[in-house]
Amino acid sequence: MGLLFWLLTLNAAAQTAVSFPTADGGVVHADLYGAGLRGVVLVHGGRFDKASWKEQALALDKIGMRVLAIDLRGKGASRGPGMEDMYTAPFGHDVLAAARYLRQIGAVSVSLVGGSIGGSAAASAVAMAKPGEIDRLVLLGAKPDVAPQTLNVPKLYILAKDDASGDGPRLPSIRAHFEKAPEPKRLVLVDGSAHAQFLFQSDQAARVMNEIVTFIRPPHHWISLFDGKSFAGWDKRNDLWAIEDGTITSVPGGARRGDLMTVEKFRDFEMEFEWRVAKGANAGVKYRLQGTLDFLPGARGAQTAEGTVITLDIPPQKPVSVLGFEYQIIDDLDGADTKRGDKWAAGALYEFVGAKKSKPAASGIWHRGRIVVQGMHVEHWLDGEKVMETQLDAPGVVWSKPGSFRAATTGPLLMHRQMETPLALQFHSSKVWYRNLRARRIN
Repeated sequence: MGLLFWLLTLNAAAQTAVSFPTADGGVVHADLYGAGLRGVVLVHGGRFDKASWKEQALALDKIGMRVLAIDLRGKGASRGPGMEDMYTAPFGHDVLAAARYLRQIGAVSVSLVGGSIGGSAAASAVAMAKPGEIDRLVLLGAKPDVAPQTLNVPKLYILAKDDASGDGPRLPSIRAHFEKAPEPKRLVLVDGSAHAQFLFQSDQAARVMNEIVTFIRPPHHWISLFDGKSFAGWDKRNDLWAIEDGTITSVPGGARRGDLMTVEKFRDFEMEFEWRVAKGANAGVKYRLQGTLDFLPGARGAQTAEGTVITLDIPPQKPVSVLGFEYQIIDDLDGADTKRGDKWAAGALYEFVGAKKSKPAASGIWHRGRIVVQGMHVEHWLDGEKVMETQLDAPGVVWSKPGSFRAATTGPLLMHRQMETPLALQFHSSKVWYRNLRARRIN
């Protein structure tokens, strides 16, 4: 139960109350959590409401999801035709409206998770949706009212083996529906008799949450990190970054605290991106973030001789320069750092392991970057060529000169306290452009 425990012990983020119309003239009220690129709609059962999902919503928020817990019509302030009868109300309209709302505010994918009658409503939304509007469906103790053949998205059915209604065990009818549903699909049976959302109050809570997270956040699935037009999925804290001709670009200035982080977090991953720099420019892509380099006095942490404060956390909202391992991005021909050696050249593990490549990376042209991280193994690729490979915990890799500025920053890096962290684009007061950024988890 390690994953669930870890998720639920993180600091809680506040939710935002939102509302939106349905196609049949209703209105749905909901709680919105997070700002990730991947959306999740949580749909309650008959004995629950949107607030009942709070622990699960916070857990999904903490792994970078954008979560919408809704009240179906007739619950709370949600209203719509047919709401007087819970068993015949057209709840599918409410769920589909929620999925479309997430798309409108920046989600690039939407998964539905529904318990009991909420699962049936979610299935109805899938049947009603246009291709591409809904990506995945999770059914907790739910037998959909729609024909199995209409559920043309990946599906996860979760059911307690002894779950029963007044008419008898639920498993036979749910299994029959599952068997007729098209692939891809999966049926997970857990111990006990807890029904739908009551599973989260049982000893199967951790397993159920792990199954949901694994299903809606599958490994080996590429995630687009940039939609070409907005900062959706990014934790943008100041005006040092802009969108320009379908790229993310820096806005050079005097400030030093301006790194741009993803909302979503990655542990073992592969990242691909294209980058271009102006003449002499310097930048980087950071991963496995271990804290911040804070140039404001009074922050919590260790004071270095240069007056920089090293913190072991990343405070929310405040502009920061994050401390992490860095894929060096630089103009190899005119960048000042490259004169120091290959540990400061494009593609290097900045200052630690040099980049060995067939030709320098010039300014003014697009280059292809690739980062592979698995456990402590790291690879950096540049323009299709592997230019750096190392183990982050190998003796001597993370080095520093005693008493130097770097000596203060290597301590947190050597600790490896944080293994699953955002990715970050370094702000270095020079001009850099990025496009076609994407990532996928390896495990």
